[in-house]
Amino acid sequence: MKIILEKQKISIEELQEFEASIKEKLNLPYDIVLPIAYKRLILNYNGGVPEEENEAFLGEYMIDCFYSIKYGNNEIVKYLKYLGNTPFPKNAIPIGASPSSTIYMELNGTLMGGVIGLMYDNGDLEELADSFEEFVEDLEEYSG
Repeated sequence: MKIILEKQKISIEELQEFEASIKEKLNLPYDIVLPIAYKRLILNYNGGVPEEENEAFLGEYMIDCFYSIKYGNNEIVKYLKYLGNTPFPKNAIPIGASPSSTIYMELNGTLMGGVIGLMYDNGDLEELADSFEEFVEDLEEYSG
């Protein structure tokens, strides 16, 4: 899967500031360490979109975009302020979107680093991968 940088890259320092801010924004009693595969994607693309529309799939599950940390229309921090008003999964951050759901990465618990989708139509949570690395590896390019 090829990803396009939509705005601009962020620095390691900006990523570290974001990582430190998650504890406060989610009111967590522990520090957060984001998965290395996620940090790599963010440092290279700061979120981003698949190279061509409708290109990235996980089975029949299409991925529209990965949210940026800064400098974009879909910044994660914009979504974090709505956490108390949505059926947001506890201990998770929104990392992207599909036509049918918001995609979250768990930060604690049994699925630490795992990826889940919160379905728009019924509010159900669907486990997409046990880790972010597995999620990215399982994404397939649209072939037709």
